[in-house]
Amino acid sequence: MSEDTRTIVAKVRKPHGIKGGLKVQIYDLDLGDFEKLPKLFVNQKSQWMTVQIEGIEGTESSPILYLKNFKTRNQAEELRECFLYADNASLPDLDEDEFFIEDLIGNDVYNKNMKRIGSISDIISNSAHDIFVIKSNTSQELLVPFVNEWVLEVNIDKNYIVINEAEKF
Repeated sequence: MSEDTRTIVAKVRKPHGIKGGLKVQIYDLDLGDFEKLPKLFVNQKSQWMTVQIEGIEGTESSPILYLKNFKTRNQAEELRECFLYADNASLPDLDEDEFFIEDLIGNDVYNKNMKRIGSISDIISNSAHDIFVIKSNTSQELLVPFVNEWVLEVNIDKNYIVINEAEKF
């Protein structure tokens, strides 16, 4: 299975406790969908490793994963800041207005007059809504909430996003 058939579904933030728990940030999925994934993949030190979820604790906003073969804090520490990937075929279908984060990163961002503002360099997920981090044409970072008032169009096929912009952009 190649990297092209995998999607980032979470990022390990840090170990939790002494029994190998991992505090993670889940992207694009509900906790219930995440629990149904048969296996995950981690690229650690340029080597792909397959891992399986053994248990999940916590809440949607603060999940803690337990993986098979990761039983100590030291083992969990090795995965700090690593991304967790899932096989695309095992992911649930998205609604028309839903997107995977990695499909948005790198997209060009335009204002409603189709003047290029910059590109998406990162996405911050929080409990209210996602926030686009845009590296502007002037190398500034702009933060734009991913809500209808700000995001007018998302075109994944053509790799662009159109936003309303504040006067100073």
